[in-house]
Amino acid sequence: MLGKSFFKIICVSAIGVGALVGGAPQSFSQSGKLKDPGYGLHMQRRMKNQKKKKTESGLIFSSEELGQWEQIQKRQKKQYEQRISEVMSGRGNIDYSITPLRIAYPRTPYYDPFSRFTIQKMTAFAYTADTSEDQLEVNEALVGYRDLLHKHLVNLDVLEYALTLAYANPIFGNKIRLKEIYDALRKDIRGVSKRRGTIPEDAYRIVTYGEETYLLGVHKVTVKKSEIYRVQNSFYNVHDVVDEDGKYSQFYFDVSWPIYIYEKSKALRDREDAFSIPAQ
Repeated sequence: MLGKSFFKIICVSAIGVGALVGGAPQSFSQSGKLKDPGYGLHMQRRMKNQKKKKTESGLIFSSEELGQWEQIQKRQKKQYEQRISEVMSGRGNIDYSITPLRIAYPRTPYYDPFSRFTIQKMTAFAYTADTSEDQLEVNEALVGYRDLLHKHLVNLDVLEYALTLAYANPIFGNKIRLKEIYDALRKDIRGVSKRRGTIPEDAYRIVTYGEETYLLGVHKVTVKKSEIYRVQNSFYNVHDVVDEDGKYSQFYFDVSWPIYIYEKSKALRDREDAFSIPAQ
């Protein structure tokens, strides 16, 4: 068992486990959390005979849109799971698969751009697997842990966390394979197109907020101020930063997927939950 070392790993992961697995130094400071932009992506026009669902952030989705999104998720879920299985088993080429997986992940029901709750669930499973003396309970916890890892394999924070645990104990995964996937994911996040993020047209497009953190760390900047802007149908998180030489600049991140797709998926889940509540 890992004993006290398990809790040490958990504490380290909370402040950034990149240093443990060869990540970029997290030498920046975030001055504020992501703010609710309060913008709607759709034209504010009246639509007869079409009910709409308003999300917490102000985005509005029609029943028709949510129905179409549900069908997209069903299709993407099957393809995503198949490719994840191939990558984890070693049958799939990691470098070839990583970009399609990053594109597919937000279109699955699993998508979690924030990562925190997913990691909390993984932590609970890992703790049980590490400390329980009931082998059946251990096995069930490991199944739950691996299921979450597979569902969120291209979520940088989740993968980084899983890799840290795999280094500590092989029951949490093949550290060599996970490191290969981790390196390929970071390479894909940096982008083959050599985006620089210095203007909106050249903004980094992120899938999860952990990718934004990683890229800021790569540039070794300190964030002084962050604001979200809407440009037509896209959302940008604009950071005022200062580098190690004291030079001020701005970095642009396209956060349209974490805002728009997450909110659409949440609206769909809320609708399904409402349908499942029995009549009083």
